[in-house]
Amino acid sequence: MDDAGQHVFEHNPTTPLAGASTQKLLTSTALLLALGADARLETSAVTIDEPSGGVVDGHLYMVGGGDALLATRSWRDHFRRQPRTIDDVEQLAQAIVDAGVTRITGSVIGDASRYESTTYHPAWPRRFFDDREIGPIGGLMVNDGFASFPSAATPGAPTLPSTNVGADAANILTLALRVRGVEVVGPPRSGRAPEGATEVATMQSLPIRDVVAQMLTDS
Repeated sequence: MDDAGQHVFEHNPTTPLAGASTQKLLTSTALLLALGADARLETSAVTIDEPSGGVVDGHLYMVGGGDALLATRSWRDHFRRQPRTIDDVEQLAQAIVDAGVTRITGSVIGDASRYESTTYHPAWPRRFFDDREIGPIGGLMVNDGFASFPSAATPGAPTLPSTNVGADAANILTLALRVRGVEVVGPPRSGRAPEGATEVATMQSLPIRDVVAQMLTDS
């Protein structure tokens, strides 16, 4: 600490520390400078071969583009005291249907490989995990990385972080597709989309300015 240019106090000055919530200001500034306030993040659905006659012969890959607001309406609505902004994952399901897909002979596979494999900061205190305040972070995460939570449909459900964000995202998309009449033969799971895959549908996030606003407001 300095006072009028005079160094008056120090405590472990060379010890590296993990930043707390104020570090969001730096992250937000970096996002706005690098991408711009109007930029949007994309979550896409791709296949190895282009669908034929409405049929995806093989797997449909749900590829995450880093949209941290990707969520279901039930997740949004269970925050009664803290309003949430979300990018409704059902938009992607509807875009797939609008592209003419009626049957997937394989599985929906969630690709969360956009970012590194570290999903929790090693310096976070144990209470974050014990109190279930945080879910894992990844390139494809739905509902802030939580696999289970109480909602109007499941009021007694426990709040549980996901153990596989890619598979859980694929499960949510699979259910949304089946509700819309799409037959999905295989079970949802996680994996990496192949290089050169064909894009079937995509959904865009809210503008970065809205992503930043949610991040700075909700802590």
